[in-house]
Amino acid sequence: MQNQNQTIIKITLPELDESNVYVQQAIFDKYDAEKIEKDLFIKIDGGHKTEIQAHLTFSGKVHNRTWYVAPGTSCMMMGNKYKPDVGIWLIRPTHAQLHKPFVNACPPPDVYIEVFYNRDPDRGFALEKLAVIQQNNLGIEFIGIALLDGQAPFPQNPNPGVASVPSTPVNPPNVRPPRAPYFVYWNGTNLVYYKIDWNEHLVLLCGWTMELNIVLDTISMP
Repeated sequence: MQNQNQTIIKITLPELDESNVYVQQAIFDKYDAEKIEKDLFIKIDGGHKTEIQAHLTFSGKVHNRTWYVAPGTSCMMMGNKYKPDVGIWLIRPTHAQLHKPFVNACPPPDVYIEVFYNRDPDRGFALEKLAVIQQNNLGIEFIGIALLDGQAPFPQNPNPGVASVPSTPVNPPNVRPPRAPYFVYWNGTNLVYYKIDWNEHLVLLCGWTMELNIVLDTISMP
């Protein structure tokens, strides 16, 4: 039985591996799920998450229109089936890979973005993708954005319209902050945590600038 704050539903299907890839694709399409080993995971995203995902997607598309930037596009990574909240592919996957991503082994994105609440299992499920990327040296930039777990809105911008400045890592930079909002960034070599503050940004190795106001504008609305 799921509790009222459940954001991840886990279903164990030991027979799934015995099904052919087309049957598996149909199951994932039906339930909009991810598969890690023999477990099926269904994410329950509320309006804050989906709005942030939409704005990040739009920002990436505007930055470089030759990239393929999309929310929730399925991909294969180290034998498992994932759905990044937002993915940025510097080279567009093929038509077949986008049409049937599991059957045709769509590659993981060059930039993998997850948006999660600062509690488990939501946080743990998101950061599990980071562990896979780190352990296998996949050359993927990863961003994990942690949102407040409470229902009260974040304080509104005290200085709207001012120029954005680069975000500063927490101290020490590799220790996760106890309270959200924050984000973690893996550039392929270093793991760094940042608090999410108004009018700040991060420039990724790929050249895209992630504006942190995208996150705060969404969660500060009453």
